[in-house]
Amino acid sequence: MKVLLVNGSPNENGCTQRALQEISATLQSEGVDTEFFRIGSKPVGGCTSCQKCGTLKKCVFTDSVNEFREKAYQSDGFVFGSPVHYAGVAENLFAFMTRLFFSEFQGNDNRAFYLKPVTGIVSARRAGATSAFSQLNKFFTTAEMLVISSRYWNMVPAIQRVWGTA
Repeated sequence: MKVLLVNGSPNENGCTQRALQEISATLQSEGVDTEFFRIGSKPVGGCTSCQKCGTLKKCVFTDSVNEFREKAYQSDGFVFGSPVHYAGVAENLFAFMTRLFFSEFQGNDNRAFYLKPVTGIVSARRAGATSAFSQLNKFFTTAEMLVISSRYWNMVPAIQRVWGTA
């Protein structure tokens, strides 16, 4: 079994990555392979509703969205992580997920996400974590994924010293 962990933060080694590392360590201790996928700080454009993904079976733009889709077919589960920006997920992650999930529904018979387990985690310095967490879950439920819950909402504080990094 393999789980793909997505870091939607523009900060490569920030709190979101640290939370994903904790999840990865727990999964690995249970015998589950993990792989990290970073969206990065390079801008990701949003969906232009060109509808070409229905014919191409992928997004018309050649970037991290299609790269991730190929990895998704080979994965058994997913964790999407994001910092909270203005009570929502990181902008690049939102654009990435919009294109990824929209193109997934456009005439694609071999769906990469259908009935696969998924969870999201958000990292917030202040308020907005619940709305960002809800935003992630909307992508998962419309893709008919199996949303994995926890004992509490999947939110971590965005305080570097809590995670032991500077």
